[in-house]
Amino acid sequence: MSNKKQLATQQTALGTAITAAISAVASYSLRKNVDPYVRAMSGIVSGFTTSALLSFRYEPFPSFVIGSGVIVASLVVSAIDIRRQSISNIRNNDFLYELYYIQESGKGVFSIPPHQQVPHGIDGFTYKGANAVFKVSDGVYVDISVQGHVEETSIFGKFFNKSGGWKDKTWCESLAQQGDKQWLELYQRSLADI
Repeated sequence: MSNKKQLATQQTALGTAITAAISAVASYSLRKNVDPYVRAMSGIVSGFTTSALLSFRYEPFPSFVIGSGVIVASLVVSAIDIRRQSISNIRNNDFLYELYYIQESGKGVFSIPPHQQVPHGIDGFTYKGANAVFKVSDGVYVDISVQGHVEETSIFGKFFNKSGGWKDKTWCESLAQQGDKQWLELYQRSLADI
């Protein structure tokens, strides 16, 4: 291999490592405010943009490799966040009353006072008078308004939460029949007369 090709290979490897690290750090630093699906899409767009911009100055293959590093880094960090559920799915809790929730990795129903954040991932939540439970899919972030209106924080969150959203008593009872009784317990907390 000529010195010129060897130098180009080393520059490509270094450029890939640097851009992947920057992408991973950026994705990680945004994880409390931006859901993993948006961060993954941003990484994909950034990767393609990086490749395109570098291809004007350098050979296409090294540019593609460096752009791919950006894409892979953002996808890996986002996938880890979706799987670990170490960040609360509730981004903003402006609700005026107590919320009841089920932890993603735990059993039982817990509560948090008004305007407080859950310090970890949740599977679902409710409040008195809702007469339903809100199922939150993995990696989806939601905002809760003063009136208790719940909205996914991104269009990707809406897409990935299609199996989630507000669920009624029948849904909770069907899960209880399958052995997951915590959803029915959560539903009981949603009733205004308790």
